[in-house]
Amino acid sequence: MNVRAKLLLIIGFVALLPLSFLAYTTLGLHQQVVDQKISELNVRSAKYGAKIIEANLERTLSGLKPTLETSIRWAELTPSEREGALWLIYGKSPAIVAVMLLDVAGAALARSAHAGAAEARSGEPALSAEDLQRLAAGVPREHILLTGFARGAPLPVSNGNLLTLPVGFRVAGPERPWIVLIGFSLHEACAELARERLEPSTVLLLDERGHKLCASPPAAQRGQLEAALLERLAAGEHDSLRYPAHDGEPMLAAAAVTPWGFRVVVTQPLAVALAPSARMRTESLLWIAIGVLAALGAGLVLARGISQPLAALARGAEAAAKGDFSVRLAVEGGDELANVSASFNHMCAELEAREREIRGWNAELRARVEDKTRELRQAHNALLESRKIAAMAALAAGVAHEINNPLTGVIGLTQVLRARAQKSDRQAELELLVSIEREALRMRDIVNKMLLLTQVQETRGLHELQPGELLREVLNARREKLREAGVQIEEDFAANLPSVLGDREQMSHVFEELIDNALKAMRGKSGRLQVASQSIDGELVRLRVSDNGRGIAPEHLDKVFEPFFTTKDDWHGQGLGLTAAYRVIEAHHGTIKLDSQLGEGTTVTIALRPAD
Repeated sequence: MNVRAKLLLIIGFVALLPLSFLAYTTLGLHQQVVDQKISELNVRSAKYGAKIIEANLERTLSGLKPTLETSIRWAELTPSEREGALWLIYGKSPAIVAVMLLDVAGAALARSAHAGAAEARSGEPALSAEDLQRLAAGVPREHILLTGFARGAPLPVSNGNLLTLPVGFRVAGPERPWIVLIGFSLHEACAELARERLEPSTVLLLDERGHKLCASPPAAQRGQLEAALLERLAAGEHDSLRYPAHDGEPMLAAAAVTPWGFRVVVTQPLAVALAPSARMRTESLLWIAIGVLAALGAGLVLARGISQPLAALARGAEAAAKGDFSVRLAVEGGDELANVSASFNHMCAELEAREREIRGWNAELRARVEDKTRELRQAHNALLESRKIAAMAALAAGVAHEINNPLTGVIGLTQVLRARAQKSDRQAELELLVSIEREALRMRDIVNKMLLLTQVQETRGLHELQPGELLREVLNARREKLREAGVQIEEDFAANLPSVLGDREQMSHVFEELIDNALKAMRGKSGRLQVASQSIDGELVRLRVSDNGRGIAPEHLDKVFEPFFTTKDDWHGQGLGLTAAYRVIEAHHGTIKLDSQLGEGTTVTIALRPAD
């Protein structure tokens, strides 16, 4: 057998067969990746459609909430002003086709602003009185009154020409809450879905019951959804759904759910979706055949001893290019190819060592950056809170001084008139004067607490005191009141606590506020109050007051130290106690922290530095 035949035989068994197997395996992997990417494209298209629906509705809602909840005082408006307010909301967005003001029974409190009225925008389908009644009946009023917001199911109005989503907001009425009902047109959202549709797919918008709201292209609007698709959606499947159509054609679909409960579904025939994959298979097989022929032709002119070392070097280089620096080549002989293999092995060893070193540096740097970022965020939040309360204290001082003098006069005059009415036995007038005096005294209490915010800006004449003993004294003063309320007291005061520099009166106010707040939070249930003090490594004195009351909602935790903020249901407080406590502890160079879980209770922790 001549050299050419041997070379062809060697290439056939050593190179071409493994190459063909590798190429076929790689083709299968590539086809799998392409199929996966097509499925992912459908999933991303569905999720993008869901974001379009969400953005279309949320953008309008976020612009309406400030106007509905704070800008308009509905209870103070006259009937004509209510109508003007409804038209103001109607003009906020082209997607709004109707705005109504209803009482708790669903009766209209003003003439609605809706498409088709004389003042409405032109060029949109008009709404009839029956359409407005359907929208009013389409929202759960009880849920709105309970939660402040709810939506109904989309309704076809204007003779079916307009798909409208009824949404209700609770607003303050003169005696009972009112409901502002807004009808949102889904026409623009459906049109935007159609604009963003990728050919040749079909995009469907479904409600939570699986009913078709709109579709693109328009031909897909007709007819019912495939039963197989509905079954998979009902089973909770969303990503890369495959189902048979009514005519047996395999279909590929993906679905995404919006926060509003709508589903965006993207479908297309499986054969159309995988057409690029089939074309890639054909072309890849063609190029594999061409490669085999080319390898056979090149093998006729290559030397036997060159192909194998170079193939090994190519495989090693490919592995190194993918980040696998542990690859090593066999070094055989002393020719140039052996020298190249040895140099390659040395290069990979150097890169592997350098990679391990860089990986260690990156981990250490990432940990340091995270620690410093966390510390900076905590310091920034504390500085913002301090500045906010300081600004409010300065404002409170000016307001309190301006109010205090005339308020004292009002209280004095009211007491004089009350004495006269009592002497003259004018009972109706006496009751009014008693109410005036009570509210004036309450205003004076608020003014005094506002002044307290300014009195703790600077602490003067600080003396050494035992914070644990002071907390115990305040607790003992309220022990009888706590027992009458059925509160179980648990004490854990550490002995030999270091003393701190502080103002005894101001610190007493802080402890009184914490215990009073705990008592109010446990009202109506079997309460348990835990009071403790301890020293932390001799560097901090920590005081803790815990209760098992109703707790504070997570969204309110960032606001508890703000002036006039309160979570008390009876609204007897003024929302200044914790603000003053924050100011006092800050003035004593300490920290105050509040941890709470709704329904489980609240823990307030105070940390103070010991006196030098």
